[in-house]
Amino acid sequence: MRTMAQPGPVQEPRILVETAEAGRNLIVDLPAGSDLLNGLRDAVTAEGGVGAAVELLGGSLDRVHYFTGRPDPTGRRLATYGDPTPLVGPVALLSGNAIVGLDAAGAPLVHAHAVMADAEGRVHGGHLPPGECRVGAEGARALVILHDPVVFAVREDPETNYAIFHPRNGRIAQGAGA
Repeated sequence: MRTMAQPGPVQEPRILVETAEAGRNLIVDLPAGSDLLNGLRDAVTAEGGVGAAVELLGGSLDRVHYFTGRPDPTGRRLATYGDPTPLVGPVALLSGNAIVGLDAAGAPLVHAHAVMADAEGRVHGGHLPPGECRVGAEGARALVILHDPVVFAVREDPETNYAIFHPRNGRIAQGAGA
């Protein structure tokens, strides 16, 4: 078995937990031509939400870029993203998940991963960047679970040397920072 260790000091405990009351569930249908991640962000903020868990239920994409990981050649991190892989539609959105939270400046941010099939039926999967996932003719559907007042806010993580989501109990005002 291969064991990997992050480059920074070990954070104990590594599992961070915050408790939220039962969230509100929304079904979000995104129309053709919209951006998948920006559309999810906008749906959450339109409901007055800040934090949400998202399950991508399916749909189609006209174009998408996705990233997969690779070892970080600098050694600063265990892994980093490789070059983007572009897919031109029709691309079937099979499944995926996302977290809607706040970036380091307090603005809404969506972090998503998805599994997709290209026009030849080959399966692809990885990290989706905002602005690079245009919804196709069939639209896209997601289950959004708003979980305010717990939000995920980006902050530097010394163990991984990445700015990553950390849970925070208590609504963080947009623009107030993490």
